[in-house]
Amino acid sequence: MDFLWCHVGDDLVKDVGASAKLGASPVWAKIPQVEEINRKAGGIPGYSTASPKERSKLKRMELDVQKQKDPHPIMTSLSQLPDILQEIVEKKGPKV
Repeated sequence: MDFLWCHVGDDLVKDVGASAKLGASPVWAKIPQVEEINRKAGGIPGYSTASPKERSKLKRMELDVQKQKDPHPIMTSLSQLPDILQEIVEKKGPKV
């Protein structure tokens, strides 16, 4: 492998699932403070423009991503990112 693409995102479907399907090594940024804000808003990010029908579809897609065989790293703090990226590089990175 000549390169390694890591994608860090906070949306399980649109960031983690989508980038994995395209060949990236995704990292799910599941930050507790953001999760709490979304939970209080009924699980819907404040910036979301998705209709109830779209939200239902995204929820099903989220369950599909969670069932994937190769679990994706989850970071709960930005300070964890260097170690997570190092682990990904050691596991999947270019061989020198």
